[in-house]
Amino acid sequence: MSDTINHPSKSTAVDRFLAIGWDVTGSGCWEWRGSAANKRGGYGQLNDRGKMLKTHRLSYEHFKGEIPAGSVVRHVCDNPPCVNPDHLLVGTAKENTGDAVARGRATHQVMTGEKAPAARLTWNDVVAIRASDETGVALAAKYGVTTAAISKIRTGKTWKEPGSVRTERV
Repeated sequence: MSDTINHPSKSTAVDRFLAIGWDVTGSGCWEWRGSAANKRGGYGQLNDRGKMLKTHRLSYEHFKGEIPAGSVVRHVCDNPPCVNPDHLLVGTAKENTGDAVARGRATHQVMTGEKAPAARLTWNDVVAIRASDETGVALAAKYGVTTAAISKIRTGKTWKEPGSVRTERV
């Protein structure tokens, strides 16, 4: 018996990506057969020597070329497991977020102003606070908020516009 163990040479990430493959859907998506990062919306992933690679990025690089630094790979099909290079395009994070909002799939919305679930004030209260000559302590007691909240309202750090919805990338 030999003391040495013959290990097959590690294939490249692209070789493993191509070997695992995908299933083609009726819409033309190539749905990745391997593991997916459910916490990230079902995007395919591949472990390459301890580093998790996103399969849609691997697909883009293999079939279309280099991804410019700071760019993201966007899905035009809105199907996170899809690795079809015809469904992928490079863009900015801002464009990707704009896609999500435009297509009604934004994953995280921050309610601001009156629409915020924990809001204690109305826009009319904010207008009155900004116009008031009362001290921050008096206004905080009157409206049931902290003096810090009054200060932030007066300086414009909060309540920049009447209640709205702001979309943030998660």
